[in-house]
Amino acid sequence: MFQMEKCIFLVLLFTSTSVYGDDYTVTSISDTNFQWAHSPYWDATSQSLYFADIDGGTVSCYQPSTKNLNTAKVDPQNSNTSCSVVVPLKGQKDKYVVGVNSSVATLTWDSKSSSTSKPAIITELTQNKTIRTHTGKADPMGRFWIGTLGPFREDSAGQEQPAFLNSANEYLITAEGKAIIKIPDVSIPDGLAWNADKTKMYFVDTYDHKILVFDYDNGSGDISNKKVVFDSKANNIDGYPAGMAIDTEGKLWVALFFGGSVLRVDPDSGKLLQTVNIPAKEPTSCTFGGENLDILYVTSARIFQKVAPPTEYSGRVYAVTGLKSGGKPVTGYPGRPINAI
Repeated sequence: MFQMEKCIFLVLLFTSTSVYGDDYTVTSISDTNFQWAHSPYWDATSQSLYFADIDGGTVSCYQPSTKNLNTAKVDPQNSNTSCSVVVPLKGQKDKYVVGVNSSVATLTWDSKSSSTSKPAIITELTQNKTIRTHTGKADPMGRFWIGTLGPFREDSAGQEQPAFLNSANEYLITAEGKAIIKIPDVSIPDGLAWNADKTKMYFVDTYDHKILVFDYDNGSGDISNKKVVFDSKANNIDGYPAGMAIDTEGKLWVALFFGGSVLRVDPDSGKLLQTVNIPAKEPTSCTFGGENLDILYVTSARIFQKVAPPTEYSGRVYAVTGLKSGGKPVTGYPGRPINAI
């Protein structure tokens, strides 16, 4: 499934801090190895990167100007608490929306302390405690979208597979805290992105290897007319598409889990435009950040150790610089805060 030779080559290149591609540089933001770092969010106001560690049950804030990385446990009393996403609440200082276990909650955190307030539950997405939240993002109107994920099992070949195929959903959380199923019966809902004119929503169904596109109504949040934009399996690409970002040219950047890379895809033509190699086998998601929004931050994991034995670079968070398109720097969009919930 995974091109081990390519990964070994990259690790050899990663001598101290950086990997160099033809037109980009990949650097880890610290030597911290997270278990399942995911859902990176760039806050343009504070010039900070936020992300969660799903299995570690933590939220983190990284400030490039100081290189400070602060991490806090969401529930220090329970080591089994998962945290899948952290997104600021607009206009509310130190307030965030998070996915905790199978619920959506709010918490208070100053981005510096080693613990947060106790999460205040807004809504439980399911009563099945084997299913938990996976990742989420605010849409252009500041509405919160979040997916769920069931447990995994090991098949006869030793591969980890979702134990309950099509048991997950993608939800929209209303301002009143009501959870509405928008995309039902998904195995692993993951990446989300919206185009600049707010008429298209892109969505990754990881286990099916597909990036999908929906017609999107920005006023209501309604989606319709599902189509396949890109199928990694049909394109003979090893790995699974996961978390996703969109650049100002309307091209998609998707982390390739088990593929050790991030792909740039043209959603109109369905063509693969670029592959950015990451010195970690399990990239999970990406977002644009930096003062000029030209740095691609990439999270990674070290969770399926039988399939992808971890290296010292697994689970790190990376900054990709020097990305260019037509000779110009590739730029994207910052994270959108949640307006109300």
